[in-house]
Amino acid sequence: MGPHHFKHFKNIERYYDTLAKKIYDNYLLEIFHLNRVSPNPLKEMKKIVSISSPDEVLNLLGCYYSLQLILVNLKALDVLQLNLSTPRSKFDTYRDFLLTTGNDFRKLSGSYMAVLLDDVFLKDIRNINFVICGVGTRVDQDDIDVGVIDEGPEGRDVLNRALSRLNMEMFKNASPLHFHMSEHIGYKSYSASIEEYHKILDKYISNYVVISEMLIAVPILGKLQLFRTFKREITDRYYYAKNGDNRYHEGYIRGLLGEINELSLRGFREDVINPKEDGLRMIKALISIYKVMKNVKKNTLLEVLDILKTTERENIDNFIQLYRAFTFLETFRFLYQLLIVQDEEIYLDNEVTKENLKVVASHMGYEDKSYASTYSQLLIQYQEYIETAKIEIQNLLNKISRHLKKISVFSFYINQHANIPDHVNTVEFFISQSRFFRVATFWEDLFDSLESNKELLDRFIRDISRLSPSATKKAVNSYVRCGINCPYNLISLVVLLVSKDESLGGKHFVKGLIDSFIKRIRFSEGIVKNLSSAFIKYPEKVNKFLSVLDERTLGFFINVLRKPFYQPEVDRYRKKLYEITRLYYASSHYFKRFITRVSTLYPEYIVNFDKPHRLKVFADGLLKNIDNFTTTEEKLEKLGEYYDFEFLRVGIKAINGEQFERINAEFTTFSDNYISLLFEFCKQLVMEKEKKDVITKDLVSVLAAGGHARMQAFDDDYDLIVLLNSDDEELKSFLNKVILKMNRHIIKRSIIAHNRFADKFRNWVTTFTDLKNYFEQPEFDSFIEQTQLLGARIIVGSPRFRQTYYKEIIKPYIFDRKVDLIRKLREEIFSVRESVVESEGYELNIKESPGGLRDFENTFFIIKAYHELTDPISEPLFEKACELESGIKKRIISLVKNYKFLKHVRDLYHLMVADSDFIYIEALDYIKEPLAKAYSLKGLSRGKIFKRIEHTMHRIREDSTEIVNHFACKLS
Repeated sequence: MGPHHFKHFKNIERYYDTLAKKIYDNYLLEIFHLNRVSPNPLKEMKKIVSISSPDEVLNLLGCYYSLQLILVNLKALDVLQLNLSTPRSKFDTYRDFLLTTGNDFRKLSGSYMAVLLDDVFLKDIRNINFVICGVGTRVDQDDIDVGVIDEGPEGRDVLNRALSRLNMEMFKNASPLHFHMSEHIGYKSYSASIEEYHKILDKYISNYVVISEMLIAVPILGKLQLFRTFKREITDRYYYAKNGDNRYHEGYIRGLLGEINELSLRGFREDVINPKEDGLRMIKALISIYKVMKNVKKNTLLEVLDILKTTERENIDNFIQLYRAFTFLETFRFLYQLLIVQDEEIYLDNEVTKENLKVVASHMGYEDKSYASTYSQLLIQYQEYIETAKIEIQNLLNKISRHLKKISVFSFYINQHANIPDHVNTVEFFISQSRFFRVATFWEDLFDSLESNKELLDRFIRDISRLSPSATKKAVNSYVRCGINCPYNLISLVVLLVSKDESLGGKHFVKGLIDSFIKRIRFSEGIVKNLSSAFIKYPEKVNKFLSVLDERTLGFFINVLRKPFYQPEVDRYRKKLYEITRLYYASSHYFKRFITRVSTLYPEYIVNFDKPHRLKVFADGLLKNIDNFTTTEEKLEKLGEYYDFEFLRVGIKAINGEQFERINAEFTTFSDNYISLLFEFCKQLVMEKEKKDVITKDLVSVLAAGGHARMQAFDDDYDLIVLLNSDDEELKSFLNKVILKMNRHIIKRSIIAHNRFADKFRNWVTTFTDLKNYFEQPEFDSFIEQTQLLGARIIVGSPRFRQTYYKEIIKPYIFDRKVDLIRKLREEIFSVRESVVESEGYELNIKESPGGLRDFENTFFIIKAYHELTDPISEPLFEKACELESGIKKRIISLVKNYKFLKHVRDLYHLMVADSDFIYIEALDYIKEPLAKAYSLKGLSRGKIFKRIEHTMHRIREDSTEIVNHFACKLS
C-alpha cells in the first residue's frame, strides 16, 4: 500500500494494544471486529467512546479508524482479484469494486465524523440544526469533499469550532476534509445556510462546480429534514422541468459544456498522465448533464451511468463505451493512489514509475505477454480509453445541444425572430438575455441557430449598422466581456458575421470586437492559453478568424504569442498557434489560397504545421489512400487535395528556411506524382464516359516544360507538352479530351495550365508529324520551340517512347542543328540585354532583367545543345557540365550558385509577398528571416538583400557572357 498508509500503521502500532485491552477488560470482544471489516463501525466507535477517558478517546478512535481502513482496502483488493479471475466482464468488476469500496469507505468515514461530533465535540450541545453531506467521489481517500448546511448565523460559532476540531482530527487520523461548497457560498465559515445559497445562486449562474457537488450530495450525519428542504429549494431547480422555468437548468448545462470543451482541448503530455484531468472530469461533467436532463436522482455518477446505458436506447452504444472508459480510468486512478501515492500526476520518465505501474496493472488483471508487458498494455489502454471518452462525449454532445435549443430562453426568439419587437435592437437584446448566464462559456447552439436562421442573421447584421457610435462601443465591450474568457465564442461571432458579409470585417462593430479582443489578450496569459487550446480543437474556425485579420493586427498578435508558457503541454499549443499566425502574416495572397483550402479540407492537420515530419507522413498517406476510393471522380478530387497539401507543406518548409535543393527535390516529387496520376485518372474518366478502353501503348508521353522540367519549385504555371507518335485521329481526339480534363483540374489548383505547342498547332496534343513538318519549315522564332523540347522532362512515357523521341525529334531537329540554335540563343541573350531599361534602384525583374533567371536558362540550353545532353537543367547536368568544360568550370559553378540564390529569392517572394517576378525593395523585409536562416546570414535588411540581388544578377550576367562567348568561339 501507498506511503499515506504509514500514519495508519503508526496509529495501530501505538494504540492497538491499549484499544484491545479496553475491549477485553470491558467484555466487548464479541461486539468488535478487529480482524475484518466491521458491518457496523458506528456502533463500535460509540462503544469506544463509552469505555475511554477524555484524554485517550481521540487516539483510540483514530486507531480503530486506521485499523478498519486498512481492512476495508485489503478486502477490496482481495475481492477485486477474485472477481477478475472469473469470466465476468472486467468493467462490471471494476464497477462493483468502486461502488463497494466507496460505500465501505463512506460508511467508515461517516461513522467516524458522526461519533467525533455527536459524542465528543458537540456532546452536550443538541440545539444546533445542521447536516453534513458528502459531495465528492465516494471512493476517493486522499480527501473527503463535504458540504455543511445549517439554519443561519445563530449557533454557527459553536458549530464552526466543532468543525474546525473535526477537520484537524480527520487530517491527523483519517482523510482531510474539503469544505468546497461552503468556501464558495458561506462567509468565512465551514457552513452555509439555505438562505445564503439563495443569495448567491438565485440571481445568476455563478459556480457550476458547486452546483455539481450539490446535485450528488448525500447526507452523512445531521438533520435529514434540513437536507430535504435544501434539495427542494436549491438543487431540484437544476433538473429539467417540462413546461417549467428551466433557466437554472440551462445555465448549469452551459457551464458544464464549457468545462467539457475546455477539458477536451487538452492534449497528452508525453511524460505525464493524469486520469482526472485527462478524462474523468470530462466524463463526470457529461454524466452530470444527463443526470439533470433525464431527472436521474441516483447519487453516484457511476450509478447514473448504469441507468443511462440501459435506458437511453438512442445512444446506448455511446454510453456503453463511456461506461468502459469511466470504470477503467476511475479504477486505475484509485488503485494508483491506494497502492503507490496520492498524487494526480504520474510522471513516466523513470524506472520507478514503470515498476509502480506494473503493480497497478497486475491488480487490474493484466498479465505479461510475449508481445507486451503489463506496463505497456496498461498505458496503451489508458490512452485508448481517454480517446474513447473524448469521442463518445462529442457524439453525445449533439443530443445535449438539441435539448438546449429546445429549452433555452433564446429559443422562443430564435425560432420566431418576429417575437423580438421591431423597436428592439437584436445586438443589444442578446446581451441583455445572456446576463443570467454570466459565467457560461458554451454558446455553440446559439451560433448554430443564428447561422441557420437567415432572416434573424440578416436582422442582426442590419441592427449592427443601426447602432450609434456610443451604442456600438458599448455593445462591443459587452460582447468582449461576455466572451473574453472563452475566445472561441468571440471568434465564432466574428467568423459568422464576416462569412455572411465580408465587408463587415472593416466595419466598426466587427473591427471593434477584433481590436478589443486582441488588445485585452496581452494582459491575460489565461486568455492566450484558452485561445491556443481553442486552435487545437477548432482549427478551421480559428484559421478563418486569422484570415480576417489585417497585417497590423496579425503582427500585434504574433508579438503576444511570442511569450512562452511554463506548462509544456500548453506551450506546445501556443507554439502551434504562433506558427500558423506567423504563416498568415508571412504569406502572399497566392500562397494563402493553399492555406485556406487545406485548412478547410483538413483542419485537424493545421495544428501540425510546426511539425513537417508529421505533415509528410500524412501527405504520403493521402497519396497512397487515393486508390481506396471507388469512383474516378473521387480519386481526382483526392488527388487535388494531395497536391494542395503538399504545396502547402513544402511552402511552409521554404518559409521556415529550408535549403533550396531540398525544397526543389520535394516539390518535384509531389508535382510529378500529381501529373502522372492526373493523366491516368483523366484518361480513365474519358474511357468511362465513352464506354470503351483505349490502349495508348508506347505512343504517348506527357512532358513537363519550364520550371517543372528544371525541377524547380513554386512556378506560377504548369508548362506541359503532350506528344503522340501517331497520326491516328481517333486516338488524338481521345487524348485531347484527356488533356482538356487535366487542364481543368490544374486550374482548380490556382495554377495556369500552359502549352506553347497547343497555341502553335491549335491542338492540345502534338504529334511527331506536327513537329517534323514545323521544323522542316521553321519560323524565325522556332528556337523557342527547340528550347522547349530541349528543356522538357518526360513524366509519363515508356523507355521505348523516350528512345523514339530522341531518335526522331531531339537528334535531327535540335542536336543536328545546334550551331544555328546556339547562335540564336546567343543573339537572344544579348538583344534582351540591350533592350531592357535599367531599374530605378527600388525594383527589378528577377526573371527577365539582364542577369536574371532567363539568362541562366538560355546559357544552360547552349551547354546542353553543344554537348547533346538530355538531362533536365538540374544537379546532374551541373555536374556533367563541370566535367565536360573544365576550362570554364569556375564560371559554371559561380553561375549555378548565383542562380540558386536568385531562384530562392523568387520562390520566397512568390510565397510571402506576391506571385510576381517584379521585386520591390520595400517588400523584402518579409523574406529576410527565411533567407537568413537558409544561408546562415546575419544582420540582413531589405536594402542588403536588394543589393545582393543586384550583385548576384551582375555576376550571372558576367558568367553567362563568358560561357556563351566560350561556346561561340568553339563553333567559329
